[in-house]
Amino acid sequence: MAEFSFDLDFEQSLIQTTLEKAFQKTYSLEELRHSVAQPGIHEGVKALLKDQGILAMLNPIETGESYLMFGTLLNIESGKRLVAFPVLEQIMGIYALKQLGQFESEVEQYEVAEKIVTVGWNSKKLEVKNERLHGTIENIPFAEDAQQIVVPLEQNKLLVITKDAVAHLLEPTKVHDVTYPQFKLSLEDVAIGEEIQVFDIELDNFNRVTQLFIASQLYGIAQECFEMTLAYAKERKQFGTEIGRFQAVKHMLADMYVMCESAKTVVEYGSWAIETGGEDHEIVGSIAKAYTSDAAIQVVQQAIQLHGAIGFTWEHDLHFYLKRAYRLSKMYKTEYQEKDIIMNFIINNNPKNPQ
Repeated sequence: MAEFSFDLDFEQSLIQTTLEKAFQKTYSLEELRHSVAQPGIHEGVKALLKDQGILAMLNPIETGESYLMFGTLLNIESGKRLVAFPVLEQIMGIYALKQLGQFESEVEQYEVAEKIVTVGWNSKKLEVKNERLHGTIENIPFAEDAQQIVVPLEQNKLLVITKDAVAHLLEPTKVHDVTYPQFKLSLEDVAIGEEIQVFDIELDNFNRVTQLFIASQLYGIAQECFEMTLAYAKERKQFGTEIGRFQAVKHMLADMYVMCESAKTVVEYGSWAIETGGEDHEIVGSIAKAYTSDAAIQVVQQAIQLHGAIGFTWEHDLHFYLKRAYRLSKMYKTEYQEKDIIMNFIINNNPKNPQ
């Protein structure tokens, strides 16, 4: 097995640099404000993903050629920019449909962003009985723009829904992260059929990759807010000197830097471990999600504090990052649920623990 490297290889570095520049050019903070006024998919980001073709690079782990780091880098850069596009949902929807194998024509269209697939992340209130669905699916981003909705269920099952068949049942939900619209789908006594199908599927790797990509976006948020704050500390003056020269500010910036670097390491190591089947691959997704959830929120909160009064206003962009970080930290599983998973894994795999 290859050893983990802290350095990206040439192709990965090229992808990272290309995505960073492309997102900066395509989706500026002015475009972010535009997405607040007019929520929905940003056509510029959609065209960019189509041109780059990076959505087609990720394959299921089982293939042995998943190229997981490319997906990680894409989510990091989309996290930095807070893009109004379901990057995570599109890439994980493609991932799941590739595992099934019955949706090749749809997958090809999703890979070039000609069509949109999204994911219903919360199916706790949904039951499947006698080939019928009862309950609701919540936290479905950009559902109005999607052609298909995939929903991971318990006991290794995947629900695949053609959106047009249930469009009249979709309801928008109130969100704080206004650039990422969410919907709820009510399915009371709805029959499973050609447009609403349930498949058996192995979801362990799907869950691990999802956790990793959420952590990747959280790291991107933390890194962008740190860089924004560092630049501000070099320019903003108090008592005739830059605030970055004050000892207290230096300590806060140092803490933010350490959290960002730690988040970067756990995300990149997690990508390597999951792809190669490293010794931590079963639990590293939960570790990455739990750590980056705490780190990103702390970094953004400190960024707001170091920006002073302006950091608390609507006119500054930091509150968008805080709202996105809070949403991601609670997504799919909360950071507390992830920590509980980690604790139970350690207990159950401790050779000194009596069974």
